[in-house]
Amino acid sequence: ANATYQEHLYAMPVWAMIVWLAFRLVGFWIYAPIVEELVFRGYLLNRLSGSALKTSGALPFSVIGFLVSSIAFGLMHADWIAGAIAGAIFAIVRYRSSTIGAPILAHATANILVGLFALSTQNWNLI
Repeated sequence: ANATYQEHLYAMPVWAMIVWLAFRLVGFWIYAPIVEELVFRGYLLNRLSGSALKTSGALPFSVIGFLVSSIAFGLMHADWIAGAIAGAIFAIVRYRSSTIGAPILAHATANILVGLFALSTQNWNLI
C-alpha cells in the first residue's frame, strides 16, 4: 500500500504534494481525534456504560462498554489489534477523566506521533 501512495505522491508537483500532506495531517491530527472520540467514547461508551449522553462528568465502568467500544474502534483501523489497544487506552482515559477532552487530546497526541513517524520514514499509508 505504501508503494502506491509513494507512486501517486511523487508523481504530483511539489506544491500539490505539500498541500495534500498538509490536509491529510490536519485531518489526522485534529479532525479524526475529535470525531472518533465523540463517536466511540462520547456516544458508544456512554450508552453501553448505562450513562446518559454527556461529554463531562464521571462514567460508571462497564466491561461491555469498555470492550465493545475498544473493539469497534479497532475494527475501523487497518491494524485492528493496535487500534483496539489504542481504543482501550482512550476508554481508560475517558473513565479516569471528567471530560471527553482528555481522550481527544490523547488520541491527537498518538496521531501526531504516528504522523511524525510517517513523515520521517515516508510510510505514507500510516496517515
